[in-house]
Amino acid sequence: MMNGKKIAAAFAWVESPSAVNTAIKVLAALCGLLFLLDFVIHRHTYVPGEGMWGFYAFTGFIAFTLIVLGAKTLRTLILRDENYYGEQSVDSEEYPASQLAIESDQEDAK
Repeated sequence: MMNGKKIAAAFAWVESPSAVNTAIKVLAALCGLLFLLDFVIHRHTYVPGEGMWGFYAFTGFIAFTLIVLGAKTLRTLILRDENYYGEQSVDSEEYPASQLAIESDQEDAK
Protein backbone atom coordinates (compact mmCIF):
# COMPACT_ATOMS: atom_id res chain seq x y z
CA MET A 1 0.00 0.00 0.00
CA MET A 2 2.92 2.30 -0.63
CA ASN A 3 1.05 4.12 -3.40
CA GLY A 4 -1.64 5.18 -0.94
CA LYS A 5 0.94 6.85 1.27
CA LYS A 6 2.49 8.63 -1.71
CA ILE A 7 -0.92 9.91 -2.79
CA ALA A 8 -1.69 11.05 0.75
CA ALA A 9 1.67 12.86 0.91
CA ALA A 10 0.93 14.61 -2.40
CA PHE A 11 -2.25 16.11 -0.93
CA ALA A 12 -0.80 16.94 2.51
CA TRP A 13 -0.84 20.65 1.60
CA VAL A 14 -4.63 20.59 2.04
CA GLU A 15 -4.11 20.26 5.80
CA SER A 16 -2.46 23.69 5.96
CA PRO A 17 -5.01 26.52 6.37
CA SER A 18 -2.66 29.03 4.76
CA ALA A 19 -2.29 26.84 1.65
CA VAL A 20 -6.04 26.44 1.36
CA ASN A 21 -6.53 30.20 1.71
CA THR A 22 -3.90 30.77 -0.97
CA ALA A 23 -5.64 28.32 -3.31
CA ILE A 24 -8.97 30.07 -2.76
CA LYS A 25 -7.41 33.48 -3.45
CA VAL A 26 -5.76 32.19 -6.65
CA LEU A 27 -9.06 30.73 -7.87
CA ALA A 28 -10.91 33.96 -7.02
CA ALA A 29 -8.29 36.00 -8.90
CA LEU A 30 -8.59 33.66 -11.89
CA CYS A 31 -12.39 34.04 -11.88
CA GLY A 32 -12.04 37.81 -11.71
CA LEU A 33 -9.52 37.83 -14.57
CA LEU A 34 -11.78 35.69 -16.75
CA PHE A 35 -14.71 37.98 -15.98
CA LEU A 36 -12.67 41.06 -16.95
CA LEU A 37 -11.53 39.37 -20.16
CA ASP A 38 -15.19 39.02 -21.01
CA PHE A 39 -15.24 42.79 -21.64
CA VAL A 40 -12.31 42.60 -24.09
CA ILE A 41 -12.75 39.35 -26.03
CA HIS A 42 -15.25 39.33 -28.88
CA ARG A 43 -17.41 36.24 -29.19
CA HIS A 44 -19.50 34.96 -32.04
CA THR A 45 -22.75 34.36 -30.20
CA TYR A 46 -25.42 31.88 -31.20
CA VAL A 47 -27.89 32.17 -28.32
CA PRO A 48 -29.75 35.39 -27.42
CA GLY A 49 -28.18 36.95 -24.32
CA GLU A 50 -24.90 35.14 -24.84
CA GLY A 51 -23.22 38.40 -25.82
CA MET A 52 -24.04 39.94 -22.42
CA TRP A 53 -21.01 40.59 -20.22
CA GLY A 54 -20.56 37.87 -17.64
CA PHE A 55 -23.20 35.64 -19.23
CA TYR A 56 -21.27 32.42 -18.59
CA ALA A 57 -20.34 33.42 -15.04
CA PHE A 58 -23.93 34.25 -14.13
CA THR A 59 -25.33 31.20 -15.92
CA GLY A 60 -22.82 28.92 -14.22
CA PHE A 61 -23.54 30.41 -10.79
CA ILE A 62 -27.29 30.03 -11.25
CA ALA A 63 -26.93 26.45 -12.52
CA PHE A 64 -24.67 25.50 -9.61
CA THR A 65 -27.05 27.07 -7.11
CA LEU A 66 -29.98 25.16 -8.60
CA ILE A 67 -28.01 21.90 -8.43
CA VAL A 68 -27.18 22.44 -4.74
CA LEU A 69 -30.74 23.40 -3.84
CA GLY A 70 -32.06 20.43 -5.83
CA ALA A 71 -29.70 18.10 -3.99
CA LYS A 72 -30.87 19.42 -0.62
CA THR A 73 -34.47 18.83 -1.65
CA LEU A 74 -33.68 15.38 -2.97
CA ARG A 75 -31.92 14.52 0.29
CA THR A 76 -35.10 15.20 2.26
CA LEU A 77 -37.03 12.92 -0.10
CA ILE A 78 -34.68 9.92 -0.02
CA LEU A 79 -33.19 10.19 3.49
CA ARG A 80 -33.70 7.09 5.62
CA ASP A 81 -33.43 6.50 9.36
CA GLU A 82 -30.11 5.46 10.80
CA ASN A 83 -31.63 2.06 11.64
CA TYR A 84 -33.45 1.65 8.33
CA TYR A 85 -31.91 -1.74 7.59
CA GLY A 86 -32.00 -2.77 11.24
CA GLU A 87 -30.63 -6.19 12.15
CA GLN A 88 -29.87 -7.13 8.55
CA SER A 89 -27.33 -4.33 8.13
CA VAL A 90 -23.69 -5.33 7.79
CA ASP A 91 -22.50 -2.64 10.18
CA SER A 92 -24.90 -3.88 12.89
CA GLU A 93 -22.58 -6.83 13.57
CA GLU A 94 -20.54 -6.76 16.73
CA TYR A 95 -16.80 -7.19 16.20
CA PRO A 96 -14.55 -8.43 18.97
CA ALA A 97 -12.00 -5.81 19.97
CA SER A 98 -9.20 -8.38 19.67
CA GLN A 99 -9.90 -8.86 15.95
CA LEU A 100 -10.00 -5.14 15.32
CA ALA A 101 -6.56 -4.74 16.89
CA ILE A 102 -5.16 -7.54 14.69
CA GLU A 103 -6.53 -5.97 11.51
CA SER A 104 -5.11 -2.54 12.32
CA ASP A 105 -1.71 -4.09 13.16
CA GLN A 106 -1.69 -5.93 9.82
CA GLU A 107 -2.45 -2.72 7.92
CA ASP A 108 0.37 -0.91 9.76
CA ALA A 109 2.79 -3.72 8.83
CA LYS A 110 2.07 -3.18 5.13
